[in-house]
Amino acid sequence: MDDTLAFERDYVRSGFTSVANYCSEASTVYRQEVFNFLMKNFADGVRSNAFNLLLEKFSVLAQDTSVEVLVDVYRTHQPQVNFAPGIEELLNTLKDSGVRMAVISDGPLASQSAKAEVLGLVDFCDPVILTDHWGREFWKPHHRAFEKIESKWGIAEKQRDGLVYIGDNPAKDFLAPNQRGWQSARLRLGEQLRFLDEAESAEGEAKFDFSSVSDLASWLLDKLA
Repeated sequence: MDDTLAFERDYVRSGFTSVANYCSEASTVYRQEVFNFLMKNFADGVRSNAFNLLLEKFSVLAQDTSVEVLVDVYRTHQPQVNFAPGIEELLNTLKDSGVRMAVISDGPLASQSAKAEVLGLVDFCDPVILTDHWGREFWKPHHRAFEKIESKWGIAEKQRDGLVYIGDNPAKDFLAPNQRGWQSARLRLGEQLRFLDEAESAEGEAKFDFSSVSDLASWLLDKLA
């Protein structure tokens, strides 16, 4: 889901907006200052300790809230996200063509559930698998989600080469489907956070690589012809 169906940067911006709004209500800090600080650090590569740095920067804020509260605000906010350009049209085309689709998405359950609901993924995909339902140990590259799709769709081992997994993250997305005999495709767009990342091994590389949604769509539709 993240950076394949919708851009992760949009979710981050949405979450930081909610955090900044909360901070300006809970303390004497200015909303825009908080938002600008968070976004600048994100642009500079800060990920896991964004809110720790925020409370260090704004000491008065640390008197009125905590990292745990800010994380909760971020993860439970109502996200303002949309499909990446061209994605909704592709999903509609595939749906109209009778193609079965599913989603496998990692990440904190509250965040992923909110994103899936806002995007309306159940209108296109069955199942929508949020791996954190089972716990972090079942996040990709664990095979459990892929096994569930095969089971739900009644896919025998000799039929797995007719399944296609599409993702963006070479660190975890393609290892399991490759090992299970699926086809794998990487959608590589400049707006993605991991646009320049490469797999650590050949086994983790996608079998196909596309630099635009239109190229991916053409490839998928050719397979249906």
